[in-house]
Formats: sequence, C-alpha cells, structure tokens
Amino acid sequence: MHSDGSVHEYLESMNGQPCYVALQGEGREWMTLTSPESMLRFDYLFTRCDDLHRRHRQTHAHLDSRRDRDHPDKQAFMEMYVKRIVGVMREPIDIYANATYLPAQIPRSTMRSVTPSECAK
Repeated sequence: MHSDGSVHEYLESMNGQPCYVALQGEGREWMTLTSPESMLRFDYLFTRCDDLHRRHRQTHAHLDSRRDRDHPDKQAFMEMYVKRIVGVMREPIDIYANATYLPAQIPRSTMRSVTPSECAK
C-alpha cells in the first residue's frame, strides 16, 4: 500500500471475502505511506524487524556467510538488533512477527542470559 487510494481500492476488492485483512508494514517508512485513518480500516497491522539500517544502507538480519563479515561481534549485533526491535514495538502495530527469530550464525548457547530489565523494554 502506497497511498490512501490504494488502501481503499484493495479493501474494496476484499469486501465480502471470508477472511481477515491485514497490512504488513515493510521497512520503517511504512507508516508514512498512508494516513492513520487508512491503517485503522484493516483488521490488524503487523511488521517485523529483519530490515536494519546500518552504515546508511539497508541490510537484513538474516545473516549468511556473505553478510556474516558485516557482523563480526555477535553480542554487538544482538544489542543493536534488540534496540531496533524495541523501536519497532513502538510502531502502531497489533502483531510483531518473527518475535523469536535469531540468525543461524548466532548460536543460542553462546548468548548471555537476558536480564529482567532488558525483558521489560
């Protein structure tokens, strides 16, 4: 969806269908593409946080061997990732998708325990 008009057109095409109609927020600019009133017309809004802006370019949290060299410090990556998730959770969403996603290159066994204050974020 890139405008209020596109929201209206899409919702009209779904009128009468036996399903919930959701809007997935892509990127962090999604909230600027339509009005808050248009967003409220959906049954629910959801987004995720696997797009990260780093060094003035968009990367993805889905680390692979090609991108792994961009994140040599796994703990620093996780701190950045959690900070980003906290910011995304402040967006006007109903569902945060991929809440337990952790890139394969970051083994769970090597991560420190999350503190209660971090969980409270």
